[in-house]
Amino acid sequence: MVDLFESPKRSILRAHHHTADLAAHIDAFGMEKAWSYIVDDDTDRFHKLHKIRFARRLPDDLPSILFDAVNNLRAALDQCAYASAIAAKSTSLKHVKFPFAKDQAHWLNAVRGCCKDLPPEIRSLFERCNAYKGGNDALWALNEICNTKKHFALVPLSIGTAKLMLELEDLAGPTLSRTGKNVRVAGFYGTVGGRITPTSRSWDARKNELLLLRTDPKPKVHYHADVAISVAIEGIDILRNKPAVGVLEEMLKITAKIGAETEAECRRLGFIG
Repeated sequence: MVDLFESPKRSILRAHHHTADLAAHIDAFGMEKAWSYIVDDDTDRFHKLHKIRFARRLPDDLPSILFDAVNNLRAALDQCAYASAIAAKSTSLKHVKFPFAKDQAHWLNAVRGCCKDLPPEIRSLFERCNAYKGGNDALWALNEICNTKKHFALVPLSIGTAKLMLELEDLAGPTLSRTGKNVRVAGFYGTVGGRITPTSRSWDARKNELLLLRTDPKPKVHYHADVAISVAIEGIDILRNKPAVGVLEEMLKITAKIGAETEAECRRLGFIG
């Protein structure tokens, strides 16, 4: 018997392959440890900027791998819609796409337009997916990446576990700006540590640098880090500071769930055996 849902299943498998490929490339880049810790003067010539400078850039093909993965997932969703229409022997296959919308206000119109020729039960299933910004953000972002006219940039995101040792010159202690938060260290000597995760806005693509801290010039800062590179997708606000591999894995999980539910509904309705 022909499996009408074979195509979406294959597309999802390809997305798994590309996601694993992306993770492997990022891990390999991190294993090289091609970075150095530097301290520069800020533009005000008073504060100090603590940075990680990379000796080379992220591999150029990473955005292409990301793009391949999301396009496979986007195709799988449309293939599920088409398979359900074929299974139901729909008289028209013109409007049998998985719906997306930019926001909730446009969602129902998108469902009506894309799913007009689908069985009402499948249309209702897709409507519950809420594939718009503010509804299911992962699905909305998937469609945004697929529809862009250029590949979104991938930028370094995190520097693993870091420990900062400070020699202080005053009892009050300085204030450190760390990932957007202030950390006050009292006394002559102190330690701050933990996972340092700069915002994407801390990444300087021109200099290939990642800003970690901005400090007073008084304390002497001794830095140690166990580098663990992650990358984020630059260009979509809701994905900022989220590891790209984790984002893809979430999209994979959601797409696979929609595919399984669509096939199960077709079986329940008696469209397939």
